[in-house]
Amino acid sequence: MIACLSIPYFAAAVERRADSKLQQQPLAIGGQPWEARPVYAFSQEVAHQGVEIGMSLRLVQVLSPASHFMPAAETYYSKVSGEVIDVLTDFSHLIEPQELWHPISKPRQPIPAHGRALPARYCLDLEGLPEQEALPFVQTMGKAVRQETKMDPAIGLARQKFTAQVAATICQTSHALPVKVGQEAEFLASRTLTFLPLEKEMARRLRL
Repeated sequence: MIACLSIPYFAAAVERRADSKLQQQPLAIGGQPWEARPVYAFSQEVAHQGVEIGMSLRLVQVLSPASHFMPAAETYYSKVSGEVIDVLTDFSHLIEPQELWHPISKPRQPIPAHGRALPARYCLDLEGLPEQEALPFVQTMGKAVRQETKMDPAIGLARQKFTAQVAATICQTSHALPVKVGQEAEFLASRTLTFLPLEKEMARRLRL
């Protein structure tokens, strides 16, 4: 079984962990609105205002004028990600970290749905752990991450990595979503094409 632990809007979550005053503020990370550079990361509230990866800080201010703008603390984000990995190593030594909280500013292809929430994501190979034991195991893992790092993950659990990634994306934080072996196709069939890492032309053709 594969467990995928995802912490959405990771950079914003780290900033809020460091300063509780930011909890209720929409966050735009990467600089000030007058700076000619793309936004580094943002919080969920800002995303709901139409802000997307690759937009300039100036455009972010237009779309989300109530946002609190702040510089990016890349080293600190990496340090917190390391804290999460330290906890996860108690559960598996087969960990694949995926730092998606700061994608390239102008991606050559559409960002899949599981990357649009700018998450820190960690895929763990649970090797031969039986399916019936995997869910309580990852629930314990999630609780340990919350207690020791104060970060709030969502966890997808499936036989294949991609299915686990999709499950983690649609799952609420502080919860785990298991996909039973043999039900992967049924689970994925209702999802949109945006989950697939497709080139723009291929995505257009499939939509047609």
